[in-house]
Amino acid sequence: MPVWERSQVQGGPEEASLRDELIAELRNQKETGEPVIIIEKTHRAMTRLYVVWTKWNNIDQRVRSGIIRDAFTEVRGATAADNVTIAMGLAPEEADRLNIKWRVSS
Repeated sequence: MPVWERSQVQGGPEEASLRDELIAELRNQKETGEPVIIIEKTHRAMTRLYVVWTKWNNIDQRVRSGIIRDAFTEVRGATAADNVTIAMGLAPEEADRLNIKWRVSS
């Protein structure tokens, strides 16, 4: 079986800004708009995080995941972050293609 070693992908100058916006949203959720944050608890007390956000366009998937993990750790603490199995940032079109239920029905 092949083993691949990869370097960590560095984000651009907007990474800190996106992280700060995500922290603000986790602390004070808005009723509408983006980002849409889905915190899914599994039957084994593990957590899956999905963040649907137009601002993810042109941001590498690994950078998105790092931003989400960093923001979640900042708000919920290291213990809660240790239970995260998936931290996935998706643009709206990507979420739709993966059939992630993120749109609020009226």
